Amino acid sequence: TCGTGDYDGTSSSEEFVWLGSVNNPKGAVGAVGMATTGTHTAYNNIVGMGVYDGIFAKDLWYAGAATTNGDLAIIATYPNPNSADHEKPGGARSGVRDRIL
Repeated sequence: TCGTGDYDGTSSSEEFVWLGSVNNPKGAVGAVGMATTGTHTAYNNIVGMGVYDGIFAKDLWYAGAATTNGDLAIIATYPNPNSADHEKPGGARSGVRDRIL
């Protein structure tokens, strides 16, 4: 959702990944969040569906490949620069991009 991955040291995505400690890890290996507060549900949904499409329909088993598929999905859905392309969510990612899902 909006503003969850802005990497300012307090974002929800960062907190989710950094939970626990080196000796007692509790967090996630990665997270995806929208970097800006001006995103819209329709755009966020397209990115999310693109990630799942990458994982399940296209067998993209690496986190980086799946999230990139989400980025490509919004460009394919809203190719007009005057529609979502200039407002598209700034997908912020934290964690290991070469992690096998």
